[in-house]
Amino acid sequence: MSVWPYSTQRWQRLRLHKLRQQPLCEACLQVGEIVPATVVDHRAPITKSGREERLASEAFPSLDRLASLCERHHNEKTNAEQRGEDCLRKGCDIFGRPNDPDHPWHNQLRVVMTAAGALSPALRSRFLELVVVHLRYPRDSELDNAMRLALKAIERRIGDAA
Repeated sequence: MSVWPYSTQRWQRLRLHKLRQQPLCEACLQVGEIVPATVVDHRAPITKSGREERLASEAFPSLDRLASLCERHHNEKTNAEQRGEDCLRKGCDIFGRPNDPDHPWHNQLRVVMTAAGALSPALRSRFLELVVVHLRYPRDSELDNAMRLALKAIERRIGDAA
């Protein structure tokens, strides 16, 4: 690519460093696929003013502000950005949890964690162990029943305290 900053030696060094640090596509890993990364992408695109003024802070960010992606995910991300969308937040991880932190599922988890704060330390510890196991195995019906019973117990306990 002959467009600044991608045509510079500095970008090529940064790209190689990122691919050595994270050689697999980060988007593929979210869904449990193992695919080599071939492209390094800015997590936040370089702004128009950053491109015009050739701002090094935008063009050559720290490694955590870059994403290692396969060509397919890079193209999907770039096309989505041009449409004003955020494509990397769609879908679920390998455990079936939504990638989007604003998804209602995450709000339910926050409610559970808040409710756990109302428990005694011993009960809270046991309840949080159960939550962690439930998150690892979300489709286990016995755990679902145990979670429902635990949440009912918390509701009763909070109701008694009020």
